Amino acid sequence: MLRTMLMGAALLFTSLGLNASTFPVHISGNTAETTITLPGGFEVDVTLKFENVMGLSAKNLNISGYLADPLSLDVKSRLPDALIKQQAAFPLVVRIDPLANSGFSFSGPITIELHTHNLQYSVNTPLRLYKSHAGGAFEDITIATGAGSIRARGQMGNLSDFIIVADLRPVTQVVQQKAQKLEAMLDQFANQIAPELLVALQRSIGAVRTDVLAGRYKAALAELKQTQLLISNAGAGELPDVWRSARDIDNVAGMLAAASETLAYSLRLAL
Repeated sequence: MLRTMLMGAALLFTSLGLNASTFPVHISGNTAETTITLPGGFEVDVTLKFENVMGLSAKNLNISGYLADPLSLDVKSRLPDALIKQQAAFPLVVRIDPLANSGFSFSGPITIELHTHNLQYSVNTPLRLYKSHAGGAFEDITIATGAGSIRARGQMGNLSDFIIVADLRPVTQVVQQKAQKLEAMLDQFANQIAPELLVALQRSIGAVRTDVLAGRYKAALAELKQTQLLISNAGAGELPDVWRSARDIDNVAGMLAAASETLAYSLRLAL
């Protein structure tokens, strides 16, 4: 398969000031890959996989990385719980901020993977991939972790800041909060969803939440698969599924799919 190497601008922020750097970004079909290397020996491989995408290029993605001081409030104040810990061994934040006037767009969820040797994978690792949209609070988007030394994979319906943290909360708490978030997200975008589909999603997600609250995780996971089918089988006229760099529309399908997939990940951990 032919691979095209494009040069992407990457901003390096450190406590000493602003420094410019560039990293090669490889584009192959609907996949973009780059390696960010920052002073201090911090390095991360970043892979983005799109279901459908237009205008995919290094310039349009605008990928950058910076080091966030674990003692500062840059990241700490945006983590939703004291049991979620930024890692001094890997304070690197990846930022993907597509240029507003680029015409770049995609549909459905994006899968992102961060791979770094600065952290070590272990069985039952608490390391998770977190995302912050538009400078807001970070949230767990993890759908898989693996060795190598650590690979953390997640899904999302928009692009923002990404960091690997240690989440020390009980998995039951995580599952409950993710189920609540999925239900709240459906309510938030209810006016953009076709009425018949909305009723079906409300019924399915409501059943997932009921099972979660009752500790019936296997039943919740089975029902969540039905939720995911409703989302994936919906037409664009039923469920908006496009994000574009102008940031003027909501990729509701991508966000719901991503929220359900990270809930499924935590449910499997809780079984």
